[in-house]
Amino acid sequence: MRELEAERDRRGSERAQQARSEALDAAVSRYRYVTAEIVQALPEGLAGGHLDAVARAINQAMHAALNPTSVGRGGLTPNEERRAATWDGLFRAAANR
Repeated sequence: MRELEAERDRRGSERAQQARSEALDAAVSRYRYVTAEIVQALPEGLAGGHLDAVARAINQAMHAALNPTSVGRGGLTPNEERRAATWDGLFRAAANR
């Protein structure tokens, strides 16, 4: 009986390791900035949904760090198109983005 329980536990452990490996591979392939090294550094007990949420947050943070938003158009470039400086014009410009 103990042998059966030990075999059951061993197979359960193998299945859990396989599921984690598949979740790690999915996170690496799904997100551009998440690498295998980053995912391997995450805690072992992280559930699949939490693993995906952490990978998504890491991906967003890396994207923001590597692709900073510009400060603005500045308004001093002579070749820039003119924009309306009214509330109506600002709301239309924001709606078109």
